[in-house]
Amino acid sequence: MKTDVSLSGPHATMQITDDKGQVWDVTLAPPPRTQTAGLMPGIIPVGGKVKIVGNRNSDLKKFEIKTVRVTYDGKNYDVYPDRT
Repeated sequence: MKTDVSLSGPHATMQITDDKGQVWDVTLAPPPRTQTAGLMPGIIPVGGKVKIVGNRNSDLKKFEIKTVRVTYDGKNYDVYPDRT
């Protein structure tokens, strides 16, 4: 499950809940780059199931991930396409 994409701040963000109920903070690319990837508020419905590819925070007590790709309903949103 996820919350809607936010384009405020230096990086776009959203939150997801994994299968165990843990809430993760997901950091996307800066808003213009996230929009160029096609990922904007309302594209993925709140509660939609997504797959996230990226790098987890090195502090394992923090549930944060810097995202490279978000996949929803078979469509990839590559916010950092040079890293996929």
